[in-house]
Amino acid sequence: MLAYISSTHLFSDDFCYENNCNKLNWKKFLKKVNKISNNQFSNSWDQELYVRELISIMATLNIKDSNLIDLYSSFKKTIFGFPELTTVFKDDKFDVVIIEFLKGDKIPLHNHPDMTGVILCLDGEVRIEIFNPVENNGSFSGTFIQLKEAITLTKGNFSTLTTQRGNIHSLEATQDCILLDVFTPPYRGDRLERYRWYTRSSLPEPNSPNIYKAVEHKQFPGF
Repeated sequence: MLAYISSTHLFSDDFCYENNCNKLNWKKFLKKVNKISNNQFSNSWDQELYVRELISIMATLNIKDSNLIDLYSSFKKTIFGFPELTTVFKDDKFDVVIIEFLKGDKIPLHNHPDMTGVILCLDGEVRIEIFNPVENNGSFSGTFIQLKEAITLTKGNFSTLTTQRGNIHSLEATQDCILLDVFTPPYRGDRLERYRWYTRSSLPEPNSPNIYKAVEHKQFPGF
């Protein structure tokens, strides 16, 4: 069985930042991701293997490819304190999203229903708090979530999530930051209907380290 991945570092020598480097251009990158994304339709889809394979493909992307840069070069701030999100590729199998943060920008706690995700930090620094839901057997009408890990991604680092772990998280930029995300399958249909924001208690439950009460919201709850 493959081990749990929370954060993986990609050494800078393996990362492609030059226009003429011998790495994948944007179109070839999408073709490779499209090929492995077909695995999601198998009853035996191994999500841990999939996110590992996706990391290996993302590691070879030429992020200075002009065809990619042109898709998100016109940064425009729309919500104070919230990053700019640009879906640079979308189809029925996966989405690729560029997220541009100014220092201090946040994405509050949210989920990814029946989805996997791989986040690559292209530049800057972002702190991610990663949670799993916990069964609620008490009288509290909300949800319990357990903080599994708090990590800081810097350039060349990855974070992953699957349907089984890390599916609820929050992000806050500690420096200006750019992320490249691949979500498989994408937010569509029923998954979009089940997308939720969360607000959590400031303190964990008594005698339950890292377990917090949380309330689900269909609409963005603000900061």
